[in-house]
Amino acid sequence: MPSFFTEIIDQGSNAESRNFATGGFTIKITYFQEEKNEEDQLEKVDEIKELFGMVFCVGKRKLTTGGFSHAFIGEYSDILQISIDFEYKENTQKEDTAPVAEKMYLDLGGRQEG
Repeated sequence: MPSFFTEIIDQGSNAESRNFATGGFTIKITYFQEEKNEEDQLEKVDEIKELFGMVFCVGKRKLTTGGFSHAFIGEYSDILQISIDFEYKENTQKEDTAPVAEKMYLDLGGRQEG
């Protein structure tokens, strides 16, 4: 102690069109202290908010930071928990890798003309 416990909560995704989907998740950060120090807790809120900023980079992707909130949880409401929401759009269009047909043969099932 002090220590942070982090978790990611998936908010699911929705197809917006044939080629795009939107999704989201929430990061929860719980801050445990040996002795409650509200000033330290509020400093951690400001520091974490500044670290994530408006845009959070994950690999080559840039995710927009949505809602940022904090609450005091636990039996005595003395444990700081910060929640940060993220929303994203995802390209779901698949690249067509199948070969293109050059010739086509049609069998009409042995129909006889005459």
